[in-house]
Amino acid sequence: MRNPFSALVELVLQRVWYVHEITLLTVEATPAACLQAMAIAAKPSVDRLQLRDVFSDGRRYYLEPREDGFRMRCSSKLGWRSRGRSSNVTLLHGTFERVGEATRLKLRTRIAIPYLIDIFVLPLMIALIIIPFDLWQMWFRVAVVALLLGLSWGNHRANAQLQAVDMIYFVGRALEDFVPATIHSLGANTPHVADDTMHREFRQEWDKFYKEHEGD
Repeated sequence: MRNPFSALVELVLQRVWYVHEITLLTVEATPAACLQAMAIAAKPSVDRLQLRDVFSDGRRYYLEPREDGFRMRCSSKLGWRSRGRSSNVTLLHGTFERVGEATRLKLRTRIAIPYLIDIFVLPLMIALIIIPFDLWQMWFRVAVVALLLGLSWGNHRANAQLQAVDMIYFVGRALEDFVPATIHSLGANTPHVADDTMHREFRQEWDKFYKEHEGD
């Protein structure tokens, strides 16, 4: 039976710490080849215009090799500052596992600690301003602070999730040459799949129809 405390901790981590489901990617390459491919893809170049979409909005990717995988950060340009860049709101951790001749890559993203702390800064500042003063009833002041906290949380988490999706998409594009194509066979009883018998019957009926109306 699973420990209720462990289940609670996992639930809290999923809701607060992690911002995307675990992503698994199997590639036909060694971990070293994967790291090299990602390091090359992380540098914008006119020789790799097929990857230009991963650099839209001025996104840049920072790869840090680790003993069992890598860590990645991402930033993008700020529209109101010509040389300013967004903070690293999400960290992506990738781990490699050899599976025969292939490599399984496990990707997990979490919100960065400074960005997590930033969620509470503005609501706490507003709380320090309105809570001590009897301008409104206490329940209303508490509700305002709770509303600001909820809005700040939703905005920060949405930004972290968006950056997580961007980085996972980048990893997939960087390693797309190594991803084996899996073609699933369809059975003869699968809907909308015609077998040879159906083709022959259709051809016979079509020839019969054509001969009957050939002189029209």
